[in-house]
Amino acid sequence: TGVNVANQLTSDPDVIGVNGHLNSGVSIPAAAVYNEGGIVQVSPASTNPELTLQGFDNVFRTCTIDPVQGEFAATAAKVDLDLGTAFVVDDSTPYGEGLVDEFVKAYEAEGGEVLGREKTGDKDTDFTGLATKIKDAAPAAVYYGGIYNAGALFAKQLVEAGYEGAFFSADGV
Repeated sequence: TGVNVANQLTSDPDVIGVNGHLNSGVSIPAAAVYNEGGIVQVSPASTNPELTLQGFDNVFRTCTIDPVQGEFAATAAKVDLDLGTAFVVDDSTPYGEGLVDEFVKAYEAEGGEVLGREKTGDKDTDFTGLATKIKDAAPAAVYYGGIYNAGALFAKQLVEAGYEGAFFSADGV
């Protein structure tokens, strides 16, 4: 786990910083260990606001947070492109759920209508049933909260099912 890795790294006097971790679920608990050990942590992909809200002065990120990403995509979909309906899907991870929650909140605040929300797994590979369901719902946009491996397959299978609308996601895709 991230905490185990953090404990190992803090015991090495040659380690002064860590570029990681990949996700907030690992970065958040590891941050406390790095803070105790005086090690700088720079995450390239941890988007949960809680990472930097812990109050540690040694924790940084190079990406933006879920509320910013979700709102940006919602504004692009509803305001900039005037796409009035959306279907949202998350990969059942805190990352994916957080992004979709923020997208939905901002999209609906702009007057958009969410036609449905579904959950998948972050290791799923077959989205054909879901893709058909979404195509039949005919949303103008689909927003996916998850990462590239499942997101790419999901987007591909949407097109194969005949979906012709817009596809949005965040930095994980």
